[in-house]
Amino acid sequence: RDGSKEESSMLRELVRRLRSAGLLPRSRVGVALSGGPDSTAAALLARDLSFLLGYPPPLCVVVEHGIRDGSKEEADKVAEHAIRLGLDAQVHSIAHLLRGSGKAVQERARAERYDALTTAASKEGCDQVWTGHHRDDAVETTLFRLLRHSSWQGLASIDYARTLYAPDGRQLQLIRPLLPHTKVRAMPQLFEWNNT
Repeated sequence: RDGSKEESSMLRELVRRLRSAGLLPRSRVGVALSGGPDSTAAALLARDLSFLLGYPPPLCVVVEHGIRDGSKEEADKVAEHAIRLGLDAQVHSIAHLLRGSGKAVQERARAERYDALTTAASKEGCDQVWTGHHRDDAVETTLFRLLRHSSWQGLASIDYARTLYAPDGRQLQLIRPLLPHTKVRAMPQLFEWNNT
C-alpha cells in the first residue's frame, strides 16, 4: 500500500504520544468525519489504533448540516465509503436546528456538531472523540485570533486534548491526533481512502 511506511511511523508516534500523556483510549473511539482529507486521516489512524488495541472499529460521526442542496446524499456517501474501509459510521442531521444565516448560525452549527458527535460517541460507549485538526490549523487559528486583536489568553492555539461533556453528562476526551503534524504529513493516510 502506498504510504504504508509513513502510516506505521505515524501510528507508532501516536501510540507513544498517547501513552506518555496517559491518553490511550480505554474503549472504542469516536471520530468526527466530514469526508475531507484531515478527518479521513484521523479516522484511518483511529481504525489502525483500534485494531492494534483490540477494540471495535471507531465510530465515525458524519454531521449533515442541510445548508446546501445535496448535503444529505453527500453525507450518506461519506458514511458508505467509511464502512467499506472497515469503519463504523452514522449520519446525524442537524439541519432542523439551523435556521437563519451569518455568524450566529455558524457558531450554532459548530456547537451542534460537537453535541451530535459527543451524543453518538457516548451512546456507543466511546471514551474519546477525535477530530482531524493538524498543525496548519493551529497556526491559522493563532493568526486569525491575532488579527482579531485577541488577548494573550485568546492567542492560545488548539489543544491536543481536552475534556468534553456529552449532553447526557458523560465525560469524553477530545483528542486531535494530527495536531503535531502538518497537513502534508497526514496525506499518506488518504491513499487508502482514495483507492477503495
